[in-house]
Amino acid sequence: MKISCVCPTHGRFDLLRASLAFFLSQTWLDSELLILNDAPVPIECDHPRVKVMNETGFDTLGDKYVRLAAETSGDMIAHWEDDDVYCPWHLSELARNANAAPDMYGFHPKLTWCMIWENGLWKLGGRSGRRCEGGLAYRVGRWPGYDKAHAAHSVRAIETLENEDKYLRYECCPTESYVFCRKNPGIRQGSGLDRSKRGKAVFDESNTNFGNGEPLTPRHDNRLCLFAFQSLAKLKGTELDRLTRRMGCSALWMPTGPGTGSGCPAQETGGPS
Repeated sequence: MKISCVCPTHGRFDLLRASLAFFLSQTWLDSELLILNDAPVPIECDHPRVKVMNETGFDTLGDKYVRLAAETSGDMIAHWEDDDVYCPWHLSELARNANAAPDMYGFHPKLTWCMIWENGLWKLGGRSGRRCEGGLAYRVGRWPGYDKAHAAHSVRAIETLENEDKYLRYECCPTESYVFCRKNPGIRQGSGLDRSKRGKAVFDESNTNFGNGEPLTPRHDNRLCLFAFQSLAKLKGTELDRLTRRMGCSALWMPTGPGTGSGCPAQETGGPS
């Protein structure tokens, strides 16, 4: 089963580098990452499973997703937000549940964690059953479709699948695989669109980190490592046992090299950009 991950982005190059690192850390290798960049500075990435589309003129985020979906080659399409955290088993869990439920068309982890930028530090919030669109995935050809006029995601399509009992909220193992990251109000969606403007393309002034023409290469920030340590502190009993047994001392949790947080939960300076 091939999974096509779709990522709209605009002016958040450092976050996009981290998002690329999360993609390349996935244990499910039959996958591709499609990035739609509508910023004024083109982005290039030299990786066989990554395709960057440098195009402009989109009015809504829904419009960008329609364009991305047209370029996918997978059996499933998964959202890949440029500012969120995807644990190494995210795509593997999606594939496992999709194979086990062939009659389901849409998929989302039953629970998600939230990470918050507060007082100069990343802090892990609680878990939620909220349907964060960043964790959404669906079968190609079995999706009611995106609404090009929609400022965000096609919520009506999700509701259609739920009403038809074709939408699965699945359990992840060893723990939730998707972490929604909420930063300061000055940084908007990866598309650069302010959803409060009823679909009109209004590019946020904070989304101006264009990369200056440098190649897009993976660069782990420390959020994945922080999630591991902070989630361990929050889990108890059987939940903790399940996570520690499956996680072990995997190097996936401890990325090394420049800008990785030195493989420990210490905070880096600078914050989101």
